[in-house]
Amino acid sequence: MFKTIILLVGLLSISFVFADAKEDKKQARFEKQKTKVLEKLNTKISMLENNKSCVEKATKKEALKDCRTQAKEARKVHKEKMKILRAKNKALRDAKRAERKAKKMKKNQK
Repeated sequence: MFKTIILLVGLLSISFVFADAKEDKKQARFEKQKTKVLEKLNTKISMLENNKSCVEKATKKEALKDCRTQAKEARKVHKEKMKILRAKNKALRDAKRAERKAKKMKKNQK
């Protein structure tokens, strides 16, 4: 009886350790995602502030047109960078999926 109780307590403590590890992993993933979102927002804010500064300095219609052109070019460059980043991330995701699929197939063959 005593051995059974010790065994149950041991199993429960192990399950709590695994649950804590899983929560830590979720929290780390959340923090990473939060950081990415904040970086994207800061980039957009920076572009808007640059455009605002340009507009405030403009004294003529041509200068205002130049501000619009510069802002449009900045958005275009940012869009291209994001397109490259998305393609890179997609390739990484696809590689991970293929790796997991191969691992699963190998496990099923045993």
